[in-house]
Amino acid sequence: MTNQKPVLLMTRPAEETERSLKMLRRTLLARVRVVKSPLLRIQFREIDCEFSGMRGSIFTSRQGVRAITHVTECRGLPAYCVGRVTTEEACRDGWRAECLGTNSRELVTALVLQKPDAPLIHFCGRHVRGDVAQTLSAAGYETQECVVYEQFAEQLTSDARRVLTSERTVIVPLFSARTARLFVQNAMDQSTLILAAFSEDVAAELQNMIDSPVYISEEPTAAAMSVLINSLLASVPESVESGSL
Repeated sequence: MTNQKPVLLMTRPAEETERSLKMLRRTLLARVRVVKSPLLRIQFREIDCEFSGMRGSIFTSRQGVRAITHVTECRGLPAYCVGRVTTEEACRDGWRAECLGTNSRELVTALVLQKPDAPLIHFCGRHVRGDVAQTLSAAGYETQECVVYEQFAEQLTSDARRVLTSERTVIVPLFSARTARLFVQNAMDQSTLILAAFSEDVAAELQNMIDSPVYISEEPTAAAMSVLINSLLASVPESVESGSL
């Protein structure tokens, strides 16, 4: 029997995982073993959308900003964004960006009230929630969807599978509904799981994991999620007796 640290299992793409870890308290991170197992791989794609005539752009993710900025010098359009992180990324890259909510629903509501000049273009990934373009077009604001990056599903790493079949406590932050769905499909619920969901939509994907507590971030923001993860890190014992691993 040996003392084993609890595990913080990070499932975000590699760059996003590093950003999340930097927002956590070092003293709390020292209490756990960090295991990185991205369930999504981001790949920018060739852009085949027509920009001419567009009067505004929409970004619902930081990756959308990075993908389009990677291939064009055009920064003249107003940029309507979801979330502070996405907005800050767009501002850094030279867009005239403003934050219009913490999710796609809030952005659509705010845009309709704002009555923007149209047509608009939504730079997004292949898998997107909220039907932003369709909803805005139905409301009278013609909006085109432009897929600028792919999100390829990945399997859990062998290291992640080992800790999930151990007796360790495993804290798993989940930042998107698709990642949560992939985790449920791949996870072996034999460890003591503590799940942290970015939003109610993410938590809804975890209903099948009925034996695992699910904690939901007070707001769907990186800052609020960091507060939740820190509180969970502080709540678990620093080590447990285990004959596994």
